Order: sequence, then C-alpha cells, then structure tokens
Amino acid sequence: MQRQKTVAKWLAVVLLITLSVGCYVVYDAFVAGSRGGASAGDGAPPAGSPEEDEILVPPPSEFPRSADSYLGLTVSHIGGEGDDIARAAVFAGDKTAVFFSSDSRGHDAAGEGMYLALMTDSELLSVTRIEGGAGETPVAAANTGSGVLLLTKSDEGCAARLFGTDFRLLSRAEIPSFDDALIRTYDGVTRVFYIDSRGINSGTLSASATLLPDQNFLPGSYAKLHECYAADGVYSLIAASDAQGLTVAEFTQNGGFKVRYSAKNRSFVQFVPLATDEGAGFAMLSSDGSGLRLGAFSPGGEETASADIDGAANGYLFSDGNTLRVLAGGRLYTYCRHLDTVTQRESARIDGELLFSLRVERGELFGVAEGGSVAVYSFADDSDLPLLLLSAEGTPEGKCFAASDRDSLRLVLSTRSDKDMFAANFGGADAFFVTLSTEESGVRGGG
Repeated sequence: MQRQKTVAKWLAVVLLITLSVGCYVVYDAFVAGSRGGASAGDGAPPAGSPEEDEILVPPPSEFPRSADSYLGLTVSHIGGEGDDIARAAVFAGDKTAVFFSSDSRGHDAAGEGMYLALMTDSELLSVTRIEGGAGETPVAAANTGSGVLLLTKSDEGCAARLFGTDFRLLSRAEIPSFDDALIRTYDGVTRVFYIDSRGINSGTLSASATLLPDQNFLPGSYAKLHECYAADGVYSLIAASDAQGLTVAEFTQNGGFKVRYSAKNRSFVQFVPLATDEGAGFAMLSSDGSGLRLGAFSPGGEETASADIDGAANGYLFSDGNTLRVLAGGRLYTYCRHLDTVTQRESARIDGELLFSLRVERGELFGVAEGGSVAVYSFADDSDLPLLLLSAEGTPEGKCFAASDRDSLRLVLSTRSDKDMFAANFGGADAFFVTLSTEESGVRGGG
C-alpha cells in the first residue's frame, strides 16, 4: 500500500511539471510572441536587423525592359523603393539619356548616388551608376560638338564629365565650384555660365572636359540662371538675384558682361525668341505676384517695349517669331513684336506652374502642373483655345524635360504618384519617360 502511494505521488509531480511546461510554451507563443519577442527555437532574425533589411531589398532589374502602354502612351520608369529624381536629360536621335540621383537600394539602383539611364521610346536599355563623391548631384547636361557634357556638384566640389555618342564616359575633370550653372553651344563653342560667391562667371570647355574660365565676371549676389540666348555673337543671360529681382546681362567674348536690364521684386515666368528691328531678340514674361509684365528685348538684352497684364497670377507666353500671345486669367492676349497692338479674346482658364513649352511647326506644345496633376496641351497658331492632350494625377518632383519630333512628344519627369500613367512606380519618387503621339494635336511638326 505504501509503495502504491509513493508511485501516485511521483505521477502527480510529473503531471504538474508537464502542465507547467505546456503552459509556458502556450504563453510564449501567444503572449510574448505577440509583443515582438522570438519564440523558442525561432531562427528568424529580429525585425529591423541587418539580416532582415537585406532580405527586403528588391532584386536588381534585368535590362532591356519593355515600356508599358497606357491610353495610347508608351511609359518607362526608372527607380527603386526610394527617391529617384531626374536632374538632367539629353534627347539624342532615337535615344534619351536621363541623369538622375537616387537613394534606392533595389530594382534599377544600387544605393545612393548618380545614375545614367538610357532608353528608346519602346524600352529601357540600361541603367549605369556614375562614380562620384558623397552627395554629388547632376545639375545640367547638353549635347556638344565633343559629346554629351554633364555638370555635377557636391559639398566637396564640382565636376564636368564628357560622354561619347555611345554614352560611355570619356573624361572627367574638376571645375570651379558653383551654385548654379547652364550650358550653351553656339557657333561651335561650348560655353558654361555659372554662379559662385563672386557673381556670374563664364568659361569654355576643352575636348577633355576641362573648363577654361574667362577673366571677366559679373559681380553680385545671384540665386539662379534661368535662360541664356545666343545670337549674332552675343549671349543674353536672364538671372534671378538674391534680392528677389531679375537681371538681364549681355556677354561677349571681347566685352565681357554688361547689365542691360534689372527689375526688383519680379520673378521669371517664361522666355521666347523674337524677331526685332535690330535682329534676333527675345521676349520675357515676368510676375510681381499681382500681375504680369511682357517685355521685348534687343539681341543684347536691352528692353525696347513692355506691356502689363494686371490681376493675372500665372501666364503662358507663345511666339511664332513675330507675333506674341499670352494666355492668362482665362483670356488670350495677342501682340505685335513692338507690343503696341493688342487684341483680347476669351480663352481657357489654365492656372498652374509651367513645366515646359516647345515651338513646333504650327503652334505650341506645353505642360502645366495644376491641381495635383500633370497636363499637356497643344495650342495651334490659328486657334484661341488650347487642346488638352493628356492629364495624369501626380505632382512633379524637380524639373521636367521635353523634346518633340515630327509626330511625337517625349517627356521626362519624376513623381511620387502611382496613379494613371505612373501606376508602375516602384515606390518613393520614380523618374518617368513618356512618349505621346501628336498626330491629332493640330500642331504636328518638329521643333
């Protein structure tokens, strides 16, 4: 009897131990596990560990990658899960080169840095990393007689890179530091205008991408170079000053810089070439926040006539070389080149930031960011109303680049949108390349 009691006691102890272990396992799985702890025997890395981060990086893309179709458009996109911002673009024959900055780690990019994407209308051909310093960013790019020139800047300095017609890097050279820069090739000479702490400077580019600065510079405090127009051996520069004003300066090889026009409390809106009595001049639209001013300028940048449009917050300027048209506040204003003859008509009310404007054979193609969307219009010379060609939900990040040939329009822009034609966005901001037929636009023709 005593032996049976002893056995019963040990069986009870074993049963209690088994129940205790079982309760702990249940607690660990359903209570502690729900608080983010790993259960016994779980080999998965904790959330946020380097091992998990590595698993979450999207695999690299394979190229070439076919473009998508969307309502008659062809659309390619470039990027990863981070932000991929188009900084410059060059349209060269049937290929388009997009220079973009990225902080993505997967898909088309492999970490923070600069990249070159090469594409046609139908496919993304390749994405190549451009070796550079920390934080280095593309600023401007252009076709030159020696190849494709790219200017970049960083906190450590600035550089010029020259690419061949196959977009392989030919040379790289350090250049003087700048805050803003633009490139113009005129009469076989590639010239770079740039802003530094002294003011506006100029230099020519050698075949090895070395910048040869001119001795002359325009002293002052400037924030941005908006435009450079070259004709008859004269460069006309439109610049924004730090004092919320506009400056138009003339530059010649022998005479250096001369200020031809300045205005306080005005911002740049748009520029178009214009035939004047003195030769190839230009027109400029500017704003003071409460109205617009249209100015006609001589080849050297001297204002020869002006006209005000009161009460218009935004406006769009178009020219066939002799006649000027301004679309503002739901009205269309038409001027002769002397700005002393004007007609007014009711027209479309478009109110947004101008993204691009291109002169084509029988009118204009222009893009606007308005109401959280990107819209593209055509505007025929013989029409009072622009025609909407496309509208897509999305706000552009950074610049928009555009070019046209006889029957198509090509656009490059970045956006965070994943709606409409931007639906394939990998995440964050992607760069998009869009090709649109202009056969039914009423302005068909090359720019």
